[in-house]
Amino acid sequence: MASARIPRRTVLASMATAGAGVVLAHTAAASPTRHDQDATQADGLVAHESFTVVDRRGRQRLRVDSRRAPIIIGGHTFPADARQSPPDATHLIFNDDEGSEKGGVVASTQGAWILFDYSNADALFLGTEFDGARGAAVLALRDMPDPALPPDQAAGRERALLGWATEEGALLSLTDSHGRPRIVLRVDPQDVPSIQVLDETGAVVGQVPIG
Repeated sequence: MASARIPRRTVLASMATAGAGVVLAHTAAASPTRHDQDATQADGLVAHESFTVVDRRGRQRLRVDSRRAPIIIGGHTFPADARQSPPDATHLIFNDDEGSEKGGVVASTQGAWILFDYSNADALFLGTEFDGARGAAVLALRDMPDPALPPDQAAGRERALLGWATEEGALLSLTDSHGRPRIVLRVDPQDVPSIQVLDETGAVVGQVPIG
């Protein structure tokens, strides 16, 4: 959520191609200000569109927002529209002791996502998304890019993915250092299991069952 939030995938999607792509819904989170304007007052409580906790140095440490918020990394603030999450979702953003975003939780009517970050890119993504009778749940782990890269240029490669999707069944995909799927274990929607070993081009070089 914190790092590399300028490109992001979207959840519910294809766990397809030779065994790799579950659909992920990535997002990002962060923000700079304190509270925004009061919305309404009900039952003696004042409602805010956002609420920010800052430390004694004025650095953001936690933000709760009812819409996308700006992203803070390494002292730089990126605009809220760089965050690829539903605009009116609930955002809970965690910042480190330097004020940089390090993770968060996003919840909307289409799904919910938890993300944790390296210094400049996403590290772990856990999410679920649904649309009518279709749904998906995914856990994705990424490797760490060069920490010297700015967040808008840094993106770790997906190295392990565990997921389930209505039209794809359950899948575990392990990738190489280039992010290419090399071992894929799957149980399809008809409960047929398979194990595939792929080469660097995506061609299947070993399979159980052999077909």
